[in-house]
Amino acid sequence: MKMKHLGAALALASSGFVYAQDYQFFGDAYYVDLDDLDSEVIGVAAQYYFNDIASRGPLREFDYLITETNVYGSLSKLDTPVGSTNITNLGGEVYIGRFLFGLNHTDFEDADETEVKFGYLFQPNLQADITLLDSDSPYDFILGATYQHDMGNNRYLGFRVETDDEIDTVSLESKYFTPMSGGRFLTVYAQLVTSDIDDDDFLIGSDYYFNTMASVGATVFDGGIGINGSFYFDQNFALSAEYQDADLEDGGNQFTFNARYQF
Repeated sequence: MKMKHLGAALALASSGFVYAQDYQFFGDAYYVDLDDLDSEVIGVAAQYYFNDIASRGPLREFDYLITETNVYGSLSKLDTPVGSTNITNLGGEVYIGRFLFGLNHTDFEDADETEVKFGYLFQPNLQADITLLDSDSPYDFILGATYQHDMGNNRYLGFRVETDDEIDTVSLESKYFTPMSGGRFLTVYAQLVTSDIDDDDFLIGSDYYFNTMASVGATVFDGGIGINGSFYFDQNFALSAEYQDADLEDGGNQFTFNARYQF
């Protein structure tokens, strides 16, 4: 009997099977030190899904395309040498059958922005959407599409493309997630932005998970580099930090600290 149990365990391990954790609520408190700009940001954010979403093994990794109804909000304060600004954001997404309806509103004290999103799921892993922008925006809408290709053994390859109605800027994103031997995991992600009105930009990054609860990562982008790490003390509470060494036009050197509670 012991050999049978051992054989089953080995089969599960070799297949990439992991015991997923289900969550509905994510709450964050964060602090960002913008060193070169002599500024800082402090804030809180929360998101609630009306149905459970399952982790991919690591407690902070989920599907690339999540199609569950949710609401979210954040409140932050930006302190600069010339003054302070409070920023409030509220929004949500509702999935009814194959259709997506979304609303996002951001208040900057002396200005605000409202965006309305409509989307359609051609397949459970393929979504196209259009985001109608505020009248103050230089563009009328943003077109986008997201695709998640499941590769078996808990691996996936995700893609996202976006462009404005004038096709002035095109953004391409991709992410690869895979389990590794010994209960470890790896992600690799990239973004390329091409623009007719601004400089092109790129980002390449990767996160390495020692297990489901601890990770380190690094990013390289046009104008700088970054390193990050995260650690879950249990199934619900985590701390993470990131340091970015960048040119001033890309935000300069900055340090981010985040505390998260999820259940």
